[in-house]
Amino acid sequence: MNILMNTKKIHRRKQPASRGFTIIETLVAITILMIAIAGPLSVAGKGLTAAVYSRDQMIATFLAQETMETVKNARDNYIRSGSWLESAPGKYFDACTATSLCDQGALDSMGYTTCLAQGCQLYLGPSGYSNAAVGTPSPFHRFFYLDPLGGYSSKNQGVAEYTVHVIVNWNEGTVPYRVDLSSELVQVSRN
Repeated sequence: MNILMNTKKIHRRKQPASRGFTIIETLVAITILMIAIAGPLSVAGKGLTAAVYSRDQMIATFLAQETMETVKNARDNYIRSGSWLESAPGKYFDACTATSLCDQGALDSMGYTTCLAQGCQLYLGPSGYSNAAVGTPSPFHRFFYLDPLGGYSSKNQGVAEYTVHVIVNWNEGTVPYRVDLSSELVQVSRN
């Protein structure tokens, strides 16, 4: 038996050759991707810069407050007769003027230290910040000075009235920053 097979010609459609992206399409896709990534990275970088500045400003404010509290402590708690301006035997705060800058922190028990125009370099040691060259140098420079008020500035007149100015400077790269703190202090001496 001769079986005739019914064969149909199968026509295959010619399909277009599969093709990839052209170089132009790839470049456009990369450009869109870069724009999508660059925006959030820029915002994150600015946020990090703001966080570093805020941290440094907070530390500088605390360092300025520390010196102010040291001077106020001398005024409030002096026991010896004479003037509250005496920070240590023979050392008087009123020698610290706008032209003769000084520094004293809570860790500096020997009275104030004289400073250069930019202030005394502070070092971070195991106990905290100090102007003693112990520990790691910090970016902070601190100084204070007293400005006499009302003509009653002499420690021998019985009244000591001053504005205390405490300044902490630091640089972030090439940008200088500064925290200024001032307070008026008055006390009649205990003679």
